[in-house]
Amino acid sequence: MNEINPTKFVYKDCCEENRFYWPRIKAIDICSIPPPPVIVPGGTIIPTINRYFYIVTENIDLSNGVILPANLFSDDNGNLVTEFEIFNPNGYVNLYINAVMQEGGIYTVTSASLTILPNNGTIFAGTPIIIESLGFTTNSI
Repeated sequence: MNEINPTKFVYKDCCEENRFYWPRIKAIDICSIPPPPVIVPGGTIIPTINRYFYIVTENIDLSNGVILPANLFSDDNGNLVTEFEIFNPNGYVNLYINAVMQEGGIYTVTSASLTILPNNGTIFAGTPIIIESLGFTTNSI
C-alpha cells in the first residue's frame, strides 16, 4: 500500500527513484534585497487624441463591406473634417460602433476614410460611429 510519511514528506511506492524532492524554501528579510535602479526618462511622452463622430443616416448593409469617407465625420468641436489624423507608427486607432469597441481586424482607417470589411451584419440608422485616433510624441528635456 502506498503511504506518505508526514515527518519526512517522502512518498513511498515502487517509483521513489523517479521522484524529485524540492529543497525547503528559506524565507529572507525583504530589506536584504536591493531595490531596482531608478530610471529617469530623458523627456516626456505627450499623447494626442482625436475623436471623429458620425451618426448613420440610413441602414448600412455590411455584406459587401463599406467605405465611409472622412468628410461624413465631425470632430470633438462639432466641425466637419476633411481627413482623419492618423499617427503612424507612434499611435493607434480604435473604432466604436454604438459605443462598443470593435475588433481591430474588421476595419481599417486611412486619412481619407474608414473601411469596414464585409461581414454578415447591418449598421442601423441612428447608430453612432466613433473613430478615436491616439498618437504619442516625446518632448526632450
